[in-house]
Amino acid sequence: MIPLALDIETSAQLLNIESKRLEEILQKREIEGIRIGNEWRLSVFVLSRILNTSPYEILEYLEDLYLAQSIEEIEGEPSYSPEEGRKEYEKILSQGQ
Repeated sequence: MIPLALDIETSAQLLNIESKRLEEILQKREIEGIRIGNEWRLSVFVLSRILNTSPYEILEYLEDLYLAQSIEEIEGEPSYSPEEGRKEYEKILSQGQ
């Protein structure tokens, strides 16, 4: 599930500003934010108003972004056939004993 309240880094990326600058803006209450403990969050609804788009568009963008990041993480990983994968799995299990 994609969160409806985004962390400051993700929000800053969407707004194309530095997260430190966004935190200053939030502290001055120039933008409506949610403070949970010491961490700021921005609602996708607030971001959609600022960016003049729909929350759906922001969520679609984030879904694509997270998918791209996941693909980058596994691109260098080896790919196995079912038989090769089973051998690797058994090898890993035997190392744990």
